[in-house]
Amino acid sequence: MDVQRLPERLHPGPGRQQGCRQAFRGVPVRAAGLHRTASRGAGPRAPGAQDDLRGSRLSGQRDHRAVHRGSRSDGRCSGSRAQSGLRDAAARIQREGRRDHRLECDRRDGPARRAERRGPQGRRRCHRAAPRRDHELLIVPCSSRSGPAKAGPGARQPTARQARGADPLAVATTTSDTLDRRYALLGTALIAPTVLIFCAVILYPLISAIYLSLFSIFTPTLEGNWVGVDNYAVLLASGRFWNALANTLIWTIGTLILQIVCGVGVALLLNQSIVFRSLARSLVLFPYFLSTVVAVLVWRWLFNDLYGILNHLMLAAGLIDMPVNWLGAMPNAMISIIVVGAWKYFPFVVIAVLARLQTIPDPLYEAARIDGAGPIARFFDVTLPQLREVLIVIILLRAIWDFKEFDLIWLMTGGGPINSTQTLPLVVYQEAFGLNQMGMAAAYAVTMMIVMLAFMLIYLRQTRDRDPV
Repeated sequence: MDVQRLPERLHPGPGRQQGCRQAFRGVPVRAAGLHRTASRGAGPRAPGAQDDLRGSRLSGQRDHRAVHRGSRSDGRCSGSRAQSGLRDAAARIQREGRRDHRLECDRRDGPARRAERRGPQGRRRCHRAAPRRDHELLIVPCSSRSGPAKAGPGARQPTARQARGADPLAVATTTSDTLDRRYALLGTALIAPTVLIFCAVILYPLISAIYLSLFSIFTPTLEGNWVGVDNYAVLLASGRFWNALANTLIWTIGTLILQIVCGVGVALLLNQSIVFRSLARSLVLFPYFLSTVVAVLVWRWLFNDLYGILNHLMLAAGLIDMPVNWLGAMPNAMISIIVVGAWKYFPFVVIAVLARLQTIPDPLYEAARIDGAGPIARFFDVTLPQLREVLIVIILLRAIWDFKEFDLIWLMTGGGPINSTQTLPLVVYQEAFGLNQMGMAAAYAVTMMIVMLAFMLIYLRQTRDRDPV
Protein backbone atom coordinates (compact mmCIF):
# COMPACT_ATOMS: atom_id res chain seq x y z
CA MET A 1 0.00 0.00 0.00
CA ASP A 2 1.36 3.39 -1.00
CA VAL A 3 1.20 5.35 2.25
CA GLN A 4 2.83 8.47 0.76
CA ARG A 5 -0.04 8.88 -1.69
CA LEU A 6 -2.70 7.96 0.87
CA PRO A 7 -3.16 11.54 2.27
CA GLU A 8 -4.21 12.84 -1.14
CA ARG A 9 -6.65 9.98 -1.53
CA LEU A 10 -8.24 10.11 1.88
CA HIS A 11 -8.14 13.93 2.34
CA PRO A 12 -8.50 15.56 -1.06
CA GLY A 13 -8.60 19.08 0.43
CA PRO A 14 -6.17 21.95 -0.24
CA GLY A 15 -2.42 21.37 -0.29
CA ARG A 16 -0.05 21.65 2.61
CA GLN A 17 1.15 25.18 1.84
CA GLN A 18 -2.39 26.44 1.34
CA GLY A 19 -3.35 24.92 4.67
CA CYS A 20 -0.46 26.71 6.35
CA ARG A 21 -1.58 30.04 4.90
CA GLN A 22 -5.11 29.47 6.14
CA ALA A 23 -3.89 28.38 9.58
CA PHE A 24 -1.73 31.49 10.11
CA ARG A 25 -3.72 34.01 8.15
CA GLY A 26 -4.59 36.06 11.23
CA VAL A 27 -1.03 36.69 12.37
CA PRO A 28 0.11 38.95 9.52
CA VAL A 29 -3.22 40.74 9.69
CA ARG A 30 -2.64 41.62 13.32
CA ALA A 31 0.86 42.79 12.46
CA ALA A 32 -0.59 45.00 9.77
CA GLY A 33 -3.12 46.25 12.30
CA LEU A 34 -0.26 47.54 14.48
CA HIS A 35 0.92 49.63 11.53
CA ARG A 36 -2.53 50.99 10.95
CA THR A 37 -2.95 51.78 14.64
CA ALA A 38 0.41 53.50 14.83
CA SER A 39 -0.36 55.53 11.71
CA ARG A 40 -3.75 56.75 12.95
CA GLY A 41 -2.44 59.32 15.47
CA ALA A 42 -4.46 62.45 16.34
CA GLY A 43 -3.06 65.88 15.40
CA PRO A 44 0.18 66.81 13.71
CA ARG A 45 3.24 64.65 14.21
CA ALA A 46 6.52 65.90 15.57
CA PRO A 47 9.85 64.95 13.92
CA GLY A 48 10.65 62.64 16.83
CA ALA A 49 7.26 61.03 16.53
CA GLN A 50 7.89 60.40 12.87
CA ASP A 51 11.16 58.64 13.72
CA ASP A 52 9.35 56.57 16.33
CA LEU A 53 6.68 55.73 13.79
CA ARG A 54 9.32 54.74 11.22
CA GLY A 55 11.05 52.52 13.82
CA SER A 56 7.77 50.90 14.77
CA ARG A 57 7.08 50.15 11.08
CA LEU A 58 10.50 48.54 10.69
CA SER A 59 9.99 46.47 13.82
CA GLY A 60 6.53 45.49 12.54
CA GLN A 61 8.02 44.29 9.24
CA ARG A 62 10.61 42.23 11.13
CA ASP A 63 7.88 40.73 13.26
CA HIS A 64 5.90 40.01 10.07
CA ARG A 65 8.83 38.11 8.49
CA ALA A 66 9.47 36.21 11.71
CA VAL A 67 5.84 35.20 11.90
CA HIS A 68 5.95 33.91 8.31
CA ARG A 69 9.13 31.92 9.01
CA GLY A 70 7.47 30.39 12.02
CA SER A 71 4.34 29.63 10.03
CA ARG A 72 6.36 27.73 7.40
CA SER A 73 8.16 25.66 10.01
CA ASP A 74 4.89 25.03 11.84
CA GLY A 75 3.34 24.05 8.51
CA ARG A 76 6.01 21.41 7.96
CA CYS A 77 5.44 20.12 11.46
CA SER A 78 1.69 20.06 10.91
CA GLY A 79 2.23 18.17 7.60
CA SER A 80 4.32 15.55 9.40
CA ARG A 81 1.67 15.21 12.06
CA ALA A 82 -1.00 14.85 9.35
CA GLN A 83 1.04 12.16 7.56
CA SER A 84 1.54 10.30 10.80
CA GLY A 85 -2.17 10.51 11.46
CA LEU A 86 -2.91 9.09 8.03
CA ARG A 87 -0.59 6.18 8.69
CA ASP A 88 -2.50 5.49 11.87
CA ALA A 89 -5.74 5.67 9.89
CA ALA A 90 -4.41 3.19 7.33
CA ALA A 91 -3.34 0.78 10.05
CA ARG A 92 -6.74 1.12 11.68
CA ILE A 93 -8.48 0.35 8.37
CA GLN A 94 -6.28 -2.72 7.97
CA ARG A 95 -7.18 -3.95 11.43
CA GLU A 96 -10.85 -3.39 10.73
CA GLY A 97 -10.49 -5.27 7.42
CA ARG A 98 -8.94 -8.25 9.18
CA ARG A 99 -11.67 -8.21 11.77
CA ASP A 100 -14.40 -8.02 9.10
CA HIS A 101 -12.74 -10.87 7.23
CA ARG A 102 -12.69 -13.09 10.32
CA LEU A 103 -16.32 -12.23 11.14
CA GLU A 104 -17.40 -13.03 7.60
CA CYS A 105 -15.52 -16.34 7.66
CA ASP A 106 -17.17 -17.22 10.97
CA ARG A 107 -20.58 -16.33 9.57
CA ARG A 108 -20.09 -18.34 6.35
CA ASP A 109 -18.50 -21.48 7.82
CA GLY A 110 -19.82 -23.94 10.32
CA PRO A 111 -18.53 -24.67 13.81
CA ALA A 112 -16.10 -27.37 12.63
CA ARG A 113 -14.60 -25.08 10.04
CA ARG A 114 -14.32 -22.24 12.55
CA ALA A 115 -12.50 -24.53 14.97
CA GLU A 116 -10.12 -25.63 12.21
CA ARG A 117 -9.49 -22.04 11.18
CA ARG A 118 -8.76 -20.99 14.75
CA GLY A 119 -5.75 -23.32 14.63
CA PRO A 120 -2.29 -22.01 13.67
CA GLN A 121 -2.59 -22.92 9.99
CA GLY A 122 -6.09 -21.58 9.65
CA ARG A 123 -5.14 -18.33 11.39
CA ARG A 124 -2.19 -17.81 9.05
CA ARG A 125 -4.36 -18.56 6.05
CA CYS A 126 -6.98 -16.11 7.23
CA HIS A 127 -4.34 -13.45 7.87
CA ARG A 128 -2.80 -13.99 4.45
CA ALA A 129 -6.13 -13.40 2.79
CA ALA A 130 -6.88 -10.31 4.91
CA PRO A 131 -4.31 -7.88 3.41
CA ARG A 132 -5.79 -8.45 -0.02
CA ARG A 133 -9.21 -7.56 1.36
CA ASP A 134 -7.69 -4.51 3.09
CA HIS A 135 -5.96 -3.40 -0.13
CA GLU A 136 -9.26 -3.65 -1.97
CA LEU A 137 -11.03 -1.67 0.77
CA LEU A 138 -8.39 1.06 0.64
CA ILE A 139 -8.50 1.30 -3.14
CA VAL A 140 -12.27 1.68 -3.34
CA PRO A 141 -12.52 5.28 -2.03
CA CYS A 142 -9.45 6.39 -4.05
CA SER A 143 -11.29 6.18 -7.37
CA SER A 144 -14.05 8.50 -6.14
CA ARG A 145 -11.70 10.90 -4.25
CA SER A 146 -14.33 11.25 -1.61
CA GLY A 147 -12.34 10.46 1.50
CA PRO A 148 -12.19 7.33 3.63
CA ALA A 149 -14.63 4.53 2.99
CA LYS A 150 -17.60 4.46 5.31
CA ALA A 151 -19.68 1.48 6.20
CA GLY A 152 -23.29 1.84 5.30
CA PRO A 153 -25.89 1.08 2.71
CA GLY A 154 -24.13 3.26 0.09
CA ALA A 155 -20.72 1.61 0.58
CA ARG A 156 -19.33 -0.60 -2.18
CA GLN A 157 -19.88 -4.25 -1.41
CA PRO A 158 -17.13 -6.77 -2.23
CA THR A 159 -17.79 -9.19 -5.06
CA ALA A 160 -18.23 -12.92 -4.56
CA ARG A 161 -14.64 -13.60 -5.66
CA GLN A 162 -13.34 -10.96 -3.23
CA ALA A 163 -15.51 -12.37 -0.45
CA ARG A 164 -14.00 -15.80 -1.03
CA GLY A 165 -10.52 -14.29 -0.79
CA ALA A 166 -9.51 -15.65 -4.24
CA ASP A 167 -5.84 -15.41 -5.13
CA PRO A 168 -5.39 -13.17 -8.22
CA LEU A 169 -2.49 -15.34 -9.42
CA ALA A 170 -4.60 -18.48 -9.18
CA VAL A 171 -7.49 -16.78 -10.96
CA ALA A 172 -5.17 -15.59 -13.76
CA THR A 173 -3.67 -19.07 -14.11
CA THR A 174 -7.13 -20.64 -14.32
CA THR A 175 -8.20 -18.09 -16.95
CA SER A 176 -5.03 -18.70 -18.97
CA ASP A 177 -5.56 -22.47 -18.85
CA THR A 178 -9.16 -22.02 -20.02
CA LEU A 179 -8.08 -19.81 -22.93
CA ASP A 180 -5.33 -22.24 -23.92
CA ARG A 181 -7.84 -25.09 -23.86
CA ARG A 182 -10.26 -23.12 -26.03
CA TYR A 183 -7.51 -22.17 -28.50
CA ALA A 184 -6.40 -25.80 -28.67
CA LEU A 185 -9.94 -26.93 -29.44
CA LEU A 186 -10.29 -24.19 -32.05
CA GLY A 187 -7.00 -25.20 -33.70
CA THR A 188 -8.07 -28.83 -33.74
CA ALA A 189 -11.40 -27.94 -35.33
CA LEU A 190 -9.71 -25.82 -38.01
CA ILE A 191 -7.08 -28.41 -38.92
CA ALA A 192 -9.44 -31.38 -38.81
CA PRO A 193 -10.68 -30.98 -42.45
CA THR A 194 -7.10 -30.84 -43.72
CA VAL A 195 -6.17 -33.95 -41.75
CA LEU A 196 -9.20 -35.81 -43.08
CA ILE A 197 -8.35 -34.86 -46.67
CA PHE A 198 -4.73 -35.88 -46.13
CA CYS A 199 -5.80 -39.26 -44.77
CA ALA A 200 -8.26 -39.81 -47.62
CA VAL A 201 -5.89 -38.78 -50.43
CA ILE A 202 -2.46 -39.92 -49.21
CA LEU A 203 -2.59 -42.17 -46.16
CA TYR A 204 -5.36 -44.51 -47.31
CA PRO A 205 -3.87 -45.16 -50.81
CA LEU A 206 -0.45 -45.76 -49.26
CA ILE A 207 -1.78 -48.33 -46.80
CA SER A 208 -3.86 -49.92 -49.55
CA ALA A 209 -0.82 -50.23 -51.84
CA ILE A 210 1.23 -51.88 -49.11
CA TYR A 211 -1.66 -54.23 -48.38
CA LEU A 212 -2.18 -55.15 -52.06
CA SER A 213 1.53 -55.79 -52.57
CA LEU A 214 1.23 -58.80 -50.26
CA PHE A 215 -1.34 -60.52 -52.52
CA SER A 216 -1.42 -61.91 -56.02
CA ILE A 217 -4.49 -60.05 -57.31
CA PHE A 218 -6.12 -60.23 -60.73
CA THR A 219 -7.01 -56.66 -61.74
CA PRO A 220 -10.48 -57.16 -63.36
CA THR A 221 -11.90 -59.06 -60.37
CA LEU A 222 -9.59 -57.80 -57.59
CA GLU A 223 -9.46 -61.35 -56.24
CA GLY A 224 -6.30 -63.15 -55.32
CA ASN A 225 -4.28 -65.11 -52.81
CA TRP A 226 -1.92 -64.18 -50.01
CA VAL A 227 1.71 -64.43 -51.16
CA GLY A 228 3.48 -62.31 -48.55
CA VAL A 229 6.79 -60.91 -49.73
CA ASP A 230 6.99 -63.18 -52.80
CA ASN A 231 6.13 -60.26 -55.05
CA TYR A 232 9.14 -58.33 -53.73
CA ALA A 233 11.41 -61.37 -54.19
CA VAL A 234 10.32 -61.82 -57.83
CA LEU A 235 10.67 -58.10 -58.42
CA LEU A 236 14.24 -57.89 -57.14
CA ALA A 237 15.27 -61.04 -59.01
CA SER A 238 14.01 -59.81 -62.38
CA GLY A 239 16.13 -57.66 -64.69
CA ARG A 240 13.10 -55.58 -65.67
CA PHE A 241 13.11 -53.73 -62.38
CA TRP A 242 16.79 -52.86 -62.52
CA ASN A 243 16.57 -51.74 -66.15
CA ALA A 244 13.59 -49.52 -65.36
CA LEU A 245 15.37 -48.12 -62.29
CA ALA A 246 18.44 -47.25 -64.38
CA ASN A 247 16.29 -45.53 -67.03
CA THR A 248 14.44 -43.64 -64.31
CA LEU A 249 17.68 -42.37 -62.79
CA ILE A 250 19.06 -41.34 -66.19
CA TRP A 251 15.87 -39.48 -67.04
CA THR A 252 15.64 -37.80 -63.64
CA ILE A 253 19.28 -36.69 -63.43
CA GLY A 254 19.47 -35.55 -67.08
CA THR A 255 16.31 -33.50 -67.10
CA LEU A 256 17.05 -32.09 -63.65
CA ILE A 257 20.49 -30.83 -64.69
CA LEU A 258 19.08 -29.17 -67.82
CA GLN A 259 16.27 -27.59 -65.81
CA ILE A 260 18.68 -26.10 -63.26
CA VAL A 261 21.16 -24.81 -65.84
CA CYS A 262 18.57 -23.31 -68.17
CA GLY A 263 16.41 -21.99 -65.33
CA VAL A 264 19.27 -20.20 -63.55
CA GLY A 265 20.59 -18.77 -66.85
CA VAL A 266 17.21 -17.41 -67.94
CA ALA A 267 16.56 -16.04 -64.43
CA LEU A 268 19.88 -14.17 -64.50
CA LEU A 269 19.00 -12.74 -67.91
CA LEU A 270 15.51 -11.64 -66.81
CA ASN A 271 16.98 -10.03 -63.71
CA GLN A 272 18.93 -7.56 -65.88
CA SER A 273 17.57 -4.36 -67.34
CA ILE A 274 16.71 -5.55 -70.85
CA VAL A 275 14.17 -4.40 -73.40
CA PHE A 276 10.69 -5.89 -73.00
CA ARG A 277 11.67 -7.54 -69.73
CA SER A 278 8.08 -7.74 -68.49
CA LEU A 279 6.94 -9.39 -71.71
CA ALA A 280 9.81 -11.87 -71.57
CA ARG A 281 8.96 -12.77 -67.97
CA SER A 282 5.42 -13.56 -69.04
CA LEU A 283 6.35 -15.59 -72.11
CA VAL A 284 8.91 -17.72 -70.29
CA LEU A 285 6.09 -19.29 -68.28
CA PHE A 286 4.31 -20.52 -71.42
CA PRO A 287 5.81 -24.06 -71.49
CA TYR A 288 4.96 -24.68 -67.85
CA PHE A 289 1.32 -23.68 -68.34
CA LEU A 290 0.94 -25.62 -71.59
CA SER A 291 -0.85 -28.95 -71.43
CA THR A 292 1.45 -31.97 -71.53
CA VAL A 293 -0.55 -33.64 -74.30
CA VAL A 294 -0.36 -30.54 -76.51
CA ALA A 295 3.34 -30.08 -75.84
CA VAL A 296 4.08 -33.74 -76.66
CA LEU A 297 2.12 -33.61 -79.94
CA VAL A 298 4.08 -30.51 -81.04
CA TRP A 299 7.42 -32.07 -80.17
CA ARG A 300 6.55 -35.36 -81.90
CA TRP A 301 5.90 -33.39 -85.07
CA LEU A 302 9.22 -31.58 -84.66
CA PHE A 303 11.08 -34.90 -84.12
CA ASN A 304 9.41 -36.79 -86.96
CA ASP A 305 12.01 -38.45 -89.18
CA LEU A 306 10.08 -37.99 -92.43
CA TYR A 307 8.47 -34.52 -92.29
CA GLY A 308 9.81 -33.07 -89.04
CA ILE A 309 11.00 -29.48 -89.11
CA LEU A 310 14.11 -30.32 -87.14
CA ASN A 311 15.44 -32.80 -89.72
CA HIS A 312 14.49 -30.39 -92.53
CA LEU A 313 16.51 -27.54 -91.02
CA MET A 314 19.52 -29.75 -90.33
CA LEU A 315 19.46 -31.13 -93.88
CA ALA A 316 19.22 -27.60 -95.29
CA ALA A 317 22.18 -26.52 -93.17
CA GLY A 318 24.26 -29.49 -94.27
CA LEU A 319 24.68 -30.85 -90.75
CA ILE A 320 23.31 -34.29 -91.65
CA ASP A 321 23.12 -36.31 -94.88
CA MET A 322 19.95 -38.24 -94.06
CA PRO A 323 17.03 -37.83 -91.65
CA VAL A 324 17.62 -38.86 -88.03
CA ASN A 325 15.17 -41.14 -86.20
CA TRP A 326 14.88 -39.14 -83.00
CA LEU A 327 12.27 -41.24 -81.18
CA GLY A 328 12.82 -44.71 -82.61
CA ALA A 329 16.49 -45.37 -81.84
CA MET A 330 18.82 -45.19 -78.89
CA PRO A 331 20.30 -42.99 -77.50
CA ASN A 332 18.26 -40.49 -79.52
CA ALA A 333 15.01 -41.43 -77.77
CA MET A 334 16.36 -40.83 -74.26
CA ILE A 335 17.99 -37.55 -75.32
CA SER A 336 14.76 -36.39 -76.93
CA ILE A 337 12.58 -37.02 -73.89
CA ILE A 338 15.16 -35.38 -71.61
CA VAL A 339 15.16 -32.24 -73.79
CA VAL A 340 11.37 -32.12 -73.89
CA GLY A 341 11.15 -32.63 -70.12
CA ALA A 342 13.66 -29.86 -69.46
CA TRP A 343 11.82 -27.49 -71.81
CA LYS A 344 8.49 -28.28 -70.16
CA TYR A 345 9.52 -27.78 -66.54
CA PHE A 346 12.40 -25.28 -66.49
CA PRO A 347 10.02 -22.26 -65.99
CA PHE A 348 9.45 -23.50 -62.44
CA VAL A 349 13.16 -23.01 -61.75
CA VAL A 350 13.06 -19.59 -63.41
CA ILE A 351 10.24 -18.40 -61.14
CA ALA A 352 11.91 -19.53 -57.92
CA VAL A 353 15.43 -18.33 -58.78
CA LEU A 354 14.25 -14.97 -60.14
CA ALA A 355 12.31 -14.32 -56.94
CA ARG A 356 15.47 -14.96 -54.92
CA LEU A 357 17.69 -12.86 -57.20
CA GLN A 358 15.51 -9.81 -56.63
CA THR A 359 16.14 -10.01 -52.86
CA ILE A 360 19.97 -10.13 -53.01
CA PRO A 361 21.34 -6.80 -51.62
CA ASP A 362 23.12 -4.59 -54.18
CA PRO A 363 25.96 -3.66 -51.75
CA LEU A 364 27.24 -7.24 -52.08
CA TYR A 365 27.79 -6.78 -55.82
CA GLU A 366 29.26 -3.30 -55.28
CA ALA A 367 31.76 -4.68 -52.77
CA ALA A 368 32.71 -7.45 -55.23
CA ARG A 369 33.25 -4.87 -58.00
CA ILE A 370 35.45 -2.80 -55.71
CA ASP A 371 37.53 -5.90 -54.99
CA GLY A 372 38.01 -6.37 -58.73
CA ALA A 373 35.71 -9.37 -59.23
CA GLY A 374 34.41 -9.93 -62.75
CA PRO A 375 30.96 -11.23 -63.78
CA ILE A 376 31.94 -14.89 -63.39
CA ALA A 377 33.61 -14.30 -60.03
CA ARG A 378 30.58 -12.33 -58.82
CA PHE A 379 28.31 -15.20 -59.84
CA PHE A 380 30.27 -17.87 -57.98
CA ASP A 381 31.17 -15.70 -54.95
CA VAL A 382 27.97 -13.69 -54.46
CA THR A 383 25.03 -14.98 -56.50
CA LEU A 384 25.45 -18.73 -56.15
CA PRO A 385 25.86 -18.73 -52.33
CA GLN A 386 22.72 -16.60 -52.07
CA LEU A 387 20.82 -19.08 -54.26
CA ARG A 388 21.94 -22.13 -52.33
CA GLU A 389 18.88 -22.55 -50.10
CA VAL A 390 16.49 -22.00 -52.99
CA LEU A 391 18.34 -24.47 -55.21
CA ILE A 392 18.21 -27.13 -52.49
CA VAL A 393 14.41 -26.89 -52.36
CA ILE A 394 14.11 -26.78 -56.16
CA ILE A 395 16.29 -29.85 -56.64
CA LEU A 396 14.33 -31.75 -54.00
CA LEU A 397 10.94 -30.96 -55.50
CA ARG A 398 11.92 -31.41 -59.13
CA ALA A 399 13.69 -34.73 -58.39
CA ILE A 400 10.52 -36.11 -56.76
CA TRP A 401 8.29 -34.92 -59.58
CA ASP A 402 10.61 -36.11 -62.36
CA PHE A 403 11.17 -39.50 -60.72
CA LYS A 404 7.45 -40.27 -60.89
CA GLU A 405 6.87 -38.69 -64.33
CA PHE A 406 4.56 -40.82 -66.45
CA ASP A 407 2.48 -38.97 -69.02
CA LEU A 408 5.27 -37.19 -70.91
CA ILE A 409 7.39 -40.34 -71.37
CA TRP A 410 4.39 -42.52 -72.18
CA LEU A 411 3.12 -40.12 -74.83
CA MET A 412 6.56 -39.50 -76.34
CA THR A 413 7.95 -43.05 -76.69
CA GLY A 414 5.70 -45.41 -74.75
CA GLY A 415 8.83 -46.84 -73.13
CA GLY A 416 10.46 -47.77 -76.48
CA PRO A 417 12.26 -48.51 -78.49
CA ILE A 418 11.76 -51.92 -76.87
CA ASN A 419 12.39 -51.02 -73.19
CA SER A 420 15.08 -48.36 -73.70
CA THR A 421 13.03 -45.51 -72.17
CA GLN A 422 10.87 -47.60 -69.85
CA THR A 423 10.86 -46.08 -66.36
CA LEU A 424 9.37 -47.38 -63.11
CA PRO A 425 6.03 -45.51 -63.43
CA LEU A 426 5.57 -47.10 -66.87
CA VAL A 427 6.31 -50.55 -65.44
CA VAL A 428 3.68 -50.02 -62.71
CA TYR A 429 1.10 -49.08 -65.36
CA GLN A 430 1.93 -52.05 -67.58
CA GLU A 431 1.82 -54.52 -64.67
CA ALA A 432 -1.50 -53.21 -63.38
CA PHE A 433 -3.43 -52.70 -66.64
CA GLY A 434 -1.38 -54.52 -69.26
CA LEU A 435 -0.69 -57.80 -67.45
CA ASN A 436 -3.57 -57.41 -64.92
CA GLN A 437 -1.24 -58.10 -61.98
CA MET A 438 -2.36 -55.56 -59.41
CA GLY A 439 -0.35 -57.13 -56.58
CA MET A 440 2.90 -56.99 -58.57
CA ALA A 441 2.14 -53.42 -59.67
CA ALA A 442 1.62 -52.44 -56.01
CA ALA A 443 4.94 -54.07 -55.14
CA TYR A 444 6.67 -52.01 -57.88
CA ALA A 445 5.00 -48.83 -56.58
CA VAL A 446 6.03 -49.49 -52.96
CA THR A 447 9.60 -50.28 -54.05
CA MET A 448 9.74 -47.08 -56.10
CA MET A 449 8.59 -45.12 -53.05
CA ILE A 450 11.28 -46.72 -50.88
CA VAL A 451 14.02 -45.97 -53.45
CA MET A 452 12.90 -42.36 -53.82
CA LEU A 453 12.71 -41.94 -50.04
CA ALA A 454 16.23 -43.33 -49.61
CA PHE A 455 17.66 -40.96 -52.24
CA MET A 456 15.89 -37.99 -50.67
CA LEU A 457 17.18 -38.81 -47.18
CA ILE A 458 20.75 -39.10 -48.49
CA TYR A 459 20.38 -35.82 -50.37
CA LEU A 460 19.00 -33.96 -47.35
CA ARG A 461 21.73 -35.33 -45.10
CA GLN A 462 24.46 -34.28 -47.54
CA THR A 463 23.07 -30.76 -47.92
CA ARG A 464 22.67 -30.42 -44.16
CA ASP A 465 26.25 -31.50 -43.50
CA ARG A 466 27.52 -28.90 -45.97
CA ASP A 467 25.66 -26.03 -44.30
CA PRO A 468 28.07 -23.31 -43.12
CA VAL A 469 28.36 -23.01 -39.37
